[in-house]
Amino acid sequence: MMEISWTDLVPLWLLCPVLIAVAWNDLSRLTIPNYLVVTGIVIFVCSLPLLDYQETFARVLAGVVCFTFCLVMFAMRWVGGGDAKMMPVVFLFVPSAWISSYIFGFAFSLIIGMTLVWAARVAFGRADAGWISLRPDAAFPMGVSIALSGLFLAGWATSFTAYDLPPL
Repeated sequence: MMEISWTDLVPLWLLCPVLIAVAWNDLSRLTIPNYLVVTGIVIFVCSLPLLDYQETFARVLAGVVCFTFCLVMFAMRWVGGGDAKMMPVVFLFVPSAWISSYIFGFAFSLIIGMTLVWAARVAFGRADAGWISLRPDAAFPMGVSIALSGLFLAGWATSFTAYDLPPL
């Protein structure tokens, strides 16, 4: 595995509160607001001085490829519009050396997210549930898995770069 510096992870750490908001909004309203997508892009742009040109290019390329893939899935009605916009934004924050690990982590997050949402629907779901995602006929809130995958990556990557953190 390619070694990365703690500066490669600062943008991901800054994105964590946005990811929590993505999960919350998707669970409660079954939507990912555009302002969260834009906030993620702004955080990435403001973090560009921390990344070298090659890393920036690789991340943007990964985001474009992901957006193309998500656009096709959205056109086929496999994912919602917020999911199709937020997933490429998250790819901007994944260190290029860890993209394949992130994809596996996202698959794992999908399994966890589906299991948790299913369990919550069984325990609390009803037709008039306050949180739309808990209603029996609601779609799966993929924002939960998108957020989990980013949060898992932030925690996992931090464990590999902890020795490289600057002194306080």
